[in-house]
Amino acid sequence: MAQFWLACGSPVISGIPNITYLPSRKEKLRILDGRSAEHSSSYPFVVAVMKWSSRSEMWLPSCVGIILSKFRILTACHCIARLSGDSIKYYKPDWLHIIAGSNSFRLRSSLGQKKDVHTTVAHPLCALSGKIVVNDCGMIYIKSELRFTQDVRPVKLSSYDPAGLKLMLQEYMKSGVQCQTVGWGATQYRYNNPSVHSEILRITDLKMVTSEKCHTTFCTSSNANFICHHDLERANQICAVSTSRSSPCTGDSGGPLVCNGYVFGIFSWSESCHRDYPAIFTNILLMIESVGEGGIERRSWWESNGGLADADSPLIIHILLIMVPIAL
Repeated sequence: MAQFWLACGSPVISGIPNITYLPSRKEKLRILDGRSAEHSSSYPFVVAVMKWSSRSEMWLPSCVGIILSKFRILTACHCIARLSGDSIKYYKPDWLHIIAGSNSFRLRSSLGQKKDVHTTVAHPLCALSGKIVVNDCGMIYIKSELRFTQDVRPVKLSSYDPAGLKLMLQEYMKSGVQCQTVGWGATQYRYNNPSVHSEILRITDLKMVTSEKCHTTFCTSSNANFICHHDLERANQICAVSTSRSSPCTGDSGGPLVCNGYVFGIFSWSESCHRDYPAIFTNILLMIESVGEGGIERRSWWESNGGLADADSPLIIHILLIMVPIAL
């Protein structure tokens, strides 16, 4: 089975930028396509996180982001920094920008908006634990505010009941509710060549499964034995398996896990971009701490770490328990 490898030869998980793909003899090319999102208004809260590639000398869609407000974009921690154990080395802000309001990362639509990055902040517990990223979430602050339109809208908070949200999450896992994730990630990989990204936003169908089922799959079918006994709940992660012929891959990190109109997770990693192996999402419960009385923001971890505050949003997205719907 094909895997991703660092230069030193140790296997790592797909989804993490700046890695080389080393396929097996039988897998010189893998198609990872999902179906296309026909309109940008289908997922108006999703943005492309673009990163400058010195290798290709061009901007590439390195990750996906979720609009929280006019200045805040939620994404995966490893999308904004290089991780080594507990050490985090941030990418320079001018290495990144975001594209909103377009289902193409090339900004062909006149309705699309390109925004430069002011600063980024990783979750304080984000780390590379062995070969696995845990607490994989971070915040991007853009320099100028987004203009909200039909194609550019923030995700809204819907529930403040942690117990109810936990029950719904458990029920969805048991019942196998159909979910989706979206992104501009790799559609194919070729040996010793850069990945081929989708120019159009694409959708992959998945369903959430319990930690027990996830472990069974990894332990009995996977080459990545180091994942076998990984504690998903302690790492604030959700396991999902593909229900189609596609799977999330490199470039899809930060993308939402959407089930019945609600975002439950953020794509973090998968093994070898293979649809037969689970994809791992950061649990959205990690993102929310609280909203003050009357909708007034309380101080959040990204503000305390140097982020910009934007008074336009009454929402505070942080560390614990809330549900996020995709539709207004």
